This record gives sequence, C-alpha cells and structure tokens, in this order.
Amino acid sequence: MAQAAGISGKALGLATAGGILVYAGLRGESPLESLRSVLTGSPAPIPEGKPVTLDVPGTGVSEPSGSGVGPFPQLLSAATRYLGRPYRWAGTFVGGGGGDCSGLVVRAFADNGITGIPRTSLGQRSWSRVKQVSASETGAGDLVWWPGHIGIVVNASRMINSPRTGLTVRYASITSRDGKAPTYLRYLGSRTNPNTPRLRRGA
Repeated sequence: MAQAAGISGKALGLATAGGILVYAGLRGESPLESLRSVLTGSPAPIPEGKPVTLDVPGTGVSEPSGSGVGPFPQLLSAATRYLGRPYRWAGTFVGGGGGDCSGLVVRAFADNGITGIPRTSLGQRSWSRVKQVSASETGAGDLVWWPGHIGIVVNASRMINSPRTGLTVRYASITSRDGKAPTYLRYLGSRTNPNTPRLRRGA
C-alpha cells in the first residue's frame, strides 16, 4: 500500500525509524526502550533519581539544542527525573507519586536543596526570589508562566511541564494559552553566580 501511494518501503522504514528516535529523545530513553513502549503500548519506567544529563559547560548540565542557558539550569535537570510521571492535582511527586505543574517546580527546587517556594503557580509568579525576564533573555532552567499554569524552560520554544489530568510530565511547545503570551521568570539565586543568595541544602 505504501508503494501504491508513491512511498517506497525503504522510505517508510526510514520515516518510522526517525519517528522512534524523536520519541526517544523527548522521553529521554534509548531508541530500544522507546520502540518497546510503542509496540507494547506501555512506556518503559523512568528510573528514579536519574535526570537526563544536559552538560552546560561548567555546571555539570548540558545546554539543550538551540537555547540559551539561564543561571540555574540544574532546575531543568532535576525536573527531567519526573518525565512520564502522572499529573495529580496538588501533588508534588513525593515518592513514586505524581503532581501538578506547580508541584513539579516545587519538587525540582527541593531536589536542588531549595525550600520555601510558594505551592501554587500564582504564588510562584509573585515569589520575591524570581524576576521577570524577556523572551529573548530566557534560557534553560528559567520558568515560563501563564495564569493557572507554569513550566520549566528547555529552550526558546520548549518547556517541561505537568499539563493536566490524564497526561504525564512531558516536554511541550511554549505557545500562547487562551490568547495570553507567556511570562518568563528567573530565579534570583544560583550556584553559577556568586553574587546571589546562598542556596539551602538538604531539603
């Protein structure tokens, strides 16, 4: 049928392989793990405590393709630990559980030893330890906010977030929501800037 539609079997195979590679990249899995999850309909489990390495020079985290790097990319690295976890309203991903969008932000900060973050997305937007930055300034590890939702910036066009009931923590496009453009926020303390407040450990 592929040849009848003008597509050779080889081209179809290459397109399928490419799709599997993209899916693997989005989930932070090996291509073999992703192929298994597609064929069986059950995603491979996400290993606890093993974030995707992002190698930004000098930070132990690497820069996502096509992006600037904010002063706190470790926030993004921590959030990748929860890819594939289910959305759960008011959850903060404690143990093996799920959580909501602001819960993911709370957990990513806590995994970096930082406590005292407001629990809601609105509270996080007005938190005294963040400042608003422009879209052109934003980079990996910054926050992206709309009324009622928040995510963590991967690059200029993508974020990681816990979207809504029935979905899991995933990478998503940064677009307007309900006609509202996103607001970008930057944490004022970081391990890469010695002039910012010292971070707390052991949360």
